[in-house]
Amino acid sequence: MLRSKYEYYQCIVSKRGIIEHSKIVMIDEIMNNSKEFSLKERSSIKTIGILKLIDLDNNLALLEYKQTFLYCTIDQFISHLPSKLNTYYQIIGELEKPNLKQRKEIEKRENLGNNINKDWILNSRVHRLIDGIDIDLYKESLIVRRNFEQQNASFN
Repeated sequence: MLRSKYEYYQCIVSKRGIIEHSKIVMIDEIMNNSKEFSLKERSSIKTIGILKLIDLDNNLALLEYKQTFLYCTIDQFISHLPSKLNTYYQIIGELEKPNLKQRKEIEKRENLGNNINKDWILNSRVHRLIDGIDIDLYKESLIVRRNFEQQNASFN
């Protein structure tokens, strides 16, 4: 049960129930699964990466950031797929464990080395093209935001 309007706006409703607001997490941070983020199945996250591959047979897309890779599902976007490869996209969705078919597809990409995330697949809800973003400024603002949230955590 939500206790206030603030909590209402901090949550979104999906067909699976109420999901917390998305945490902004970079793909390399998902790979390292830092305790700071306490990532678990169905964690709602927002991430950015360069779209490297679209696999229509398996409804998957491959994102890359700092030479680390994360697969995300695209079944909700079949009617309006991301159109530009090698450009930045922001994806919002929930982390899930890959199913057997997805795991086999991930294993086919052995040429990417150990930098591919085999533990998680991002079940995409929203995507948007953010080509032209200043990634260094984005990272700086993310650090400022995290510091602010950490300092003000006692007010929540």
